[in-house]
Amino acid sequence: MRPFFLFPGLACTERLFAPQKDAWSDWVEVIVPSWVEPCRGETLDAFARRWAEAVWETYFVSGKYPREEGCYVGGLSFGGMVAPIVGEFLMERGVRVKYAFRISTVRCGDEIPPFHRILWHLLYFFPGGGWYPAKIFCWLVLQLFSRHISFARREVYQQVLDTPVERCRQVVRMLSAWHSPLREYPFPFFQIHGEDDSLLPLKYTSPDVVLKRAGHCLTLTRSEEVNQIIGTLLQMVEEAS
Repeated sequence: MRPFFLFPGLACTERLFAPQKDAWSDWVEVIVPSWVEPCRGETLDAFARRWAEAVWETYFVSGKYPREEGCYVGGLSFGGMVAPIVGEFLMERGVRVKYAFRISTVRCGDEIPPFHRILWHLLYFFPGGGWYPAKIFCWLVLQLFSRHISFARREVYQQVLDTPVERCRQVVRMLSAWHSPLREYPFPFFQIHGEDDSLLPLKYTSPDVVLKRAGHCLTLTRSEEVNQIIGTLLQMVEEAS
């Protein structure tokens, strides 16, 4: 069975894709690669290729999956930016990438909202990149209102608490410095976006499918729709192989 590598957002763990783990088991094996820690001063492209190298060594050099069988790549938010670079790296080493899926993300650095870029750049100079107040907020919400919010929202807050501050800070620095035009990759793409995404607003990108009244963490908050949309496309690609 072909692997489907899914990369999480900057303040998320592998639990971001818990609803997808078994949803597509008829066609692929969903794998959330372990994070590699960002290095100080590293660019987004360099980080993505280093993450790609870890995937290559762990899953292909080891012989767990044969290169000729190919794979899928995808991700949400920051993970969706990383995924195509990982796919390109794998193809350079003879792994066929059959499709790339982008969720709640942008297609290139030029689609990052200018205000967000400025804000992220400024936050980098605060202790912890501004993530300590974010963690305190999430902790308070979970302590005071856990019974009154959805499971998906609780899970998002918990993942913010579980993610190392310095990793988040370095990823935000990479995002604020990521300037790249729209480029071609040697594999097809499919992108899903939420109509009400406030972190990466819809008006800055051009997805294939827009989910009405949906926010950012679609794999958790709109998991059934995401699973159905991607599952249908996976089935079509696999049956055509």
